[in-house]
Amino acid sequence: MRRGGFTLLEMVLVLIIIAVIGSTVARFFGVSTEAVFDAREATETQNRVGMTLDRLTREIRNARSIRECTEDRLSVNGGDRVFERAGGRIRLNGEAMAGTPEDPIRSFRCDETGIDDLYALEMETERGYEALIYAYWR
Repeated sequence: MRRGGFTLLEMVLVLIIIAVIGSTVARFFGVSTEAVFDAREATETQNRVGMTLDRLTREIRNARSIRECTEDRLSVNGGDRVFERAGGRIRLNGEAMAGTPEDPIRSFRCDETGIDDLYALEMETERGYEALIYAYWR
């Protein structure tokens, strides 16, 4: 005669099923959370690179002189403002503006385009984000 209740075998099977479902759900949330953090880092990198290129454009536009425009370096106003790539970051007079340890700046280029007073500014990060902007020196 069977009384109301569950056998030990039934309880163990239910616990195993709950554990499998729980681990699947936890794995899904873990992957989702990681994707959110990756997207946030990518957006932050894009924002910093964009702000830095905007600042470089303004500096070129308002400069009294452009002293040096080469790969990894831009110097304006007789060297008062020096932008350079060092240690995976773009720095203005030594202060970091773009690049992080997780996504350092791979390359920074400042080139004369061959058109009078038009400069091309280009940056690329280790994760492959690339940005290019043109700036006129007035």
